[in-house]
Amino acid sequence: MKKTMILSLLLLAGCSGTPTDDTQNIKKLPVTQFESVKKEKQFILLDVRTPGEFQSGHIKGAKNIDYHGDFEKQIATLDKSKTYAIYCQAGVRSNGAAQKMASAGFKHLYDIPGGFGDWQAHDLPIEK
Repeated sequence: MKKTMILSLLLLAGCSGTPTDDTQNIKKLPVTQFESVKKEKQFILLDVRTPGEFQSGHIKGAKNIDYHGDFEKQIATLDKSKTYAIYCQAGVRSNGAAQKMASAGFKHLYDIPGGFGDWQAHDLPIEK
C-alpha cells in the first residue's frame, strides 16, 4: 500500500511541474486589445487560414500562411527573433500554429483567440 501511494505521488508530481513545452512563449491577444498592443509592439501578422478564406477578407497587413498547407516549410523562412501575432477563423488553427512555431524556436508569439470571426463580430475593419 505504501509503495503504491508513494509511486502515485511521484507520478502526480512529475505531471504537475513546469510545462516542458514552449507554450510559455505564446501570449493570448484578444481582438479588443489588438490595436493597443500593436502600438506598443511591432509584430508581423500571420493569417493561417486557407488562401480562399484569406481572399474573402482579412486583417489589414496580414500575411497568409495556410496552416494546412506547407506551414512548417514556410515558417522555416521566417525570422525567429521577430514578434508574430497569429489568427485563423475561430482560434483553433492559430493555437496549433503558435505551438508549432514555439516548438520551432520562435520566442515572441501572440495567439488571437476567437480569430477573424471575433474580429468581424467587433465590426473591426477588414481588407479584401
